[in-house]
Amino acid sequence: MLKSPIRDIKENVISKTGYRALFLLRLLLTSSYTREELSEIFAKDSFIGKDLSDDTITNTINTLRSAGCIIPKPNKKNNFKYSITSHPFSLKISESNAFYLHELRKGVIATGDWQLIDSVNNLYKKLAGFISDKYALELLTTKHPLKDIDKKVLQDLIIATKQKCTVNIHYRSAKNGWEDLSFLPDFIEFENEKLYVWGYSYKYENIGYLRIDKIKSVTQIEYGNNKEIYEKYLGLIKKVRYALTGLALHTFQENRFEHIISKSDSTIIIEASVYSEFNFIQKLLSYGAECKIIAPQEFKDKFVKILKSIRAEYEKNDQT
Repeated sequence: MLKSPIRDIKENVISKTGYRALFLLRLLLTSSYTREELSEIFAKDSFIGKDLSDDTITNTINTLRSAGCIIPKPNKKNNFKYSITSHPFSLKISESNAFYLHELRKGVIATGDWQLIDSVNNLYKKLAGFISDKYALELLTTKHPLKDIDKKVLQDLIIATKQKCTVNIHYRSAKNGWEDLSFLPDFIEFENEKLYVWGYSYKYENIGYLRIDKIKSVTQIEYGNNKEIYEKYLGLIKKVRYALTGLALHTFQENRFEHIISKSDSTIIIEASVYSEFNFIQKLLSYGAECKIIAPQEFKDKFVKILKSIRAEYEKNDQT
């Protein structure tokens, strides 16, 4: 017997006419059927439990038609089957609805959680079938930062980061054009509305970060033990401690790369894992006088040298 979705409810509280109409609607939304097939399926339902007369089937179909469903008459062209070509129960997303959904996604993007962003994009893709407005459709399906990323490439990279296996990446860099890179991926990170994969580059023997939307293909070339390479990669990650005061003290947020190791009312001391020295220095410069490097001395000296060169440039420009 075909399971009835409401088989446990007593018959005397259910309208059989209404139930048959909903049952038929559910069937026709998924496929098309001849009158004989409908009669057979209805007979197997545990609530209806008997063959239907032609008049009952006709009345049930007409009930759906009167509710706004378009059900063409069976003929040779449709193999004498009933089907629904249109109905008033589908979700309609207007341009204004799409705009608000797009604004909602902006809030998700601001979190930097690329997996959540991807989930929202997948949801909006499923909603695309309910959008008739061309602008609204474009807004939900193409106006997002992951739109140019190949799904297979992303999935391959996710697997590679978990397995810590070396891969060959066909990549288009701004400097060298298309090139093949042997790469040991470590993690995927969303930054400045772009998705990057970080890891060790065999070619350049350093920490690399590649924009995933510029990767054409990913091929796994080694599943073995990459322990030696991975340890070499970890050895390239610098540990830097610095202190923040003032407004920066209150706006700082911990993340996977930085954590607070000491805190007082006036100062916090942070230890950072530095994968990109250039990016890290740019961040420290944004704090201005509210930031002070503590250790290591080598990095502190380098940072002071950069500050002096910036000051020299300003003084040079003032003189001219």
